[in-house]
Amino acid sequence: MHLLGQVFSSIAALVLLLSSSSLLLRAAASAAATDNTDPLISKFPALVRWFQEHGGTIDPRVTIGYEPPPLSYIRATIASSDIEAETTIIHIPGSLAIKSVDDDYCASTKAVVDEIAKGQQSKWYTYFDFDDSNGSRLPLDWDRNGRAVHELQGLPPTGDTHSHLDFYLENCLGGSSEMSDEEFKAFKIVTTRACDLGIMPMYDLMNHVSIKYL
Repeated sequence: MHLLGQVFSSIAALVLLLSSSSLLLRAAASAAATDNTDPLISKFPALVRWFQEHGGTIDPRVTIGYEPPPLSYIRATIASSDIEAETTIIHIPGSLAIKSVDDDYCASTKAVVDEIAKGQQSKWYTYFDFDDSNGSRLPLDWDRNGRAVHELQGLPPTGDTHSHLDFYLENCLGGSSEMSDEEFKAFKIVTTRACDLGIMPMYDLMNHVSIKYL
């Protein structure tokens, strides 16, 4: 069971603002590369269209691209030109949130599993198709007895590399170690992208904190 608009009984939607008096997002236009070889860049326009068709708004200067040198040249959500302070960056309608009724981690993950299983029949199909959580390089993907774990030599995250996965397997699957591809993808999406309001498309592409701290 999902909460859509109902979860926002006190607010109609989530609105993100730049609150500083200075320009907060800035990047060279050339950094917003139209790289057709990178699906997280080439598929972004389709994600934006889907988002807008379902009532969301996003400033047209927000895009996916590469931070230019001398930064680390990593792919990120960037601004193709200056965005003035207090500009509304994203408006997310409650109907695009995915969240369990009781705000339970296991139930929230199951809600995402159910939507992924619907394939193209899911309202969130375009969002799931864009998502690259399975491509994330997370410690929980490491071999528990492999080289990467041993080379930590006691440094963080020693002992915690698989803590989120172990919690899910124990508390959500009753100790089972079997997960379908859909469930593992959903687990990664919820673990790495969700905030306290659940899965919030577009907002989750940015470095973010829980909504209550904004």
